[in-house]
Amino acid sequence: MVKTEKVELDLSVDQLGGVGAITAKKLKEFGVTSLIDICVRGSKELSTITGVAKIKTNVWVTESQKILEDNNMVRKPEMDVLELLNYQENLYTLGTKTEVDTLLRGGVKPECLYEVYGEFGSGKTQFCLTLAAEAIANGEKIVWIDCEDTFRPRRLIEIIIARGYATDAEDCKKFLTNIMYYYTPNTEQMMGKVNALSPILTEIKPRVVILDGAIGQFREEYLGRGTLAERQNQIAHLMTHLKNISYYFN
Repeated sequence: MVKTEKVELDLSVDQLGGVGAITAKKLKEFGVTSLIDICVRGSKELSTITGVAKIKTNVWVTESQKILEDNNMVRKPEMDVLELLNYQENLYTLGTKTEVDTLLRGGVKPECLYEVYGEFGSGKTQFCLTLAAEAIANGEKIVWIDCEDTFRPRRLIEIIIARGYATDAEDCKKFLTNIMYYYTPNTEQMMGKVNALSPILTEIKPRVVILDGAIGQFREEYLGRGTLAERQNQIAHLMTHLKNISYYFN
């Protein structure tokens, strides 16, 4: 019997026409290092980053998308309705085991972006902590980006113990290592971390990415009507990016 080594799919950007060493360097400086990143960012942003005409960056996105589809790395967009129904019904669901799951048809699903909003103290972070507890207690990874310094590992430990996944705080530590945690004290660092998520998502394949407190951070930094348009543009860019990484990284 002849043994063959598994060949990893080449996702490097320099296989695309017109992406030479200088262009690849520009892309890397903005966190674009793979064909997945090309699709996530889109042709307009790629044109801004590289200075290459949008008609050319359109081709990069199209070619990258086809490679990902041909290798079953992303859901094909031309499914008929019954295929899409079957696909969505079989997606893994991460629930909180609370009444909130009823509202979400069982819990949160891959390829989806969820915005949790409410007044101070209404339980937004608590909801995220509960999702995190369920994921890491089942051996899955999560990424937590903390914008307002509100993440408390102690509270997560309390939830894990209360749900019977561990007996004490020491026993919980084996689960806490499944969290990739980042604190981003301002919008520049937060956006920088979000833009640089691709290598992390590729490496650890987290079940969920939690971005806690981003909108509040924008509200604090962009004060007055004069900054409203810029703030909304930044938030729109953030939401589009998050939507795209949830789709392309499942």
